[in-house]
Amino acid sequence: MTNQTKKPHHFEISMKIEMDGQTVQLENYAFDTPEGTQSYEIQEFISRFIRPFTEAEIKRLEREKRQQLDSKFKNNESL
Repeated sequence: MTNQTKKPHHFEISMKIEMDGQTVQLENYAFDTPEGTQSYEIQEFISRFIRPFTEAEIKRLEREKRQQLDSKFKNNESL
């Protein structure tokens, strides 16, 4: 995302991770573009901010996959 104006802009980002119905992480981040900036990339800020959330989602998906495999294994043993 690029800011093409000369006026500073204020950005606020709020994200929440819930696992099993419980909030495990809540992050709020705010920043202003530097004064006099004609073009400003916010990707670096967003990627740093989002990283913990993507890591948590990856862990959740791995846990879900492991549970499915365990369930299949247990079902095969009972046959």
